[in-house]
Amino acid sequence: MDQNKLAALKQIGYSILGNCGLCAHSTFASSTSMYGYCSAITYEHLKHLPATRSLSVHREGRCDRLFSLDTARLEPLREWKVFVKSKP
Repeated sequence: MDQNKLAALKQIGYSILGNCGLCAHSTFASSTSMYGYCSAITYEHLKHLPATRSLSVHREGRCDRLFSLDTARLEPLREWKVFVKSKP
């Protein structure tokens, strides 16, 4: 990354918030899927069987209590990964 761009981004407090797409608990069908599942949380579905299910999540969502950054998922971000915040 250009050093002037890096300095400008740091000066404005730029950050990429950790989200389900970067969480170790999430599973998505592909790298472009926007919806997936959280393996850390299950619930009892009222209408379908089997009733116990993993919670559906959106890639851009986040829960503060269980978020766990999967550093391997940072690789596609390349030099932008320095801006990822794992805590709000």
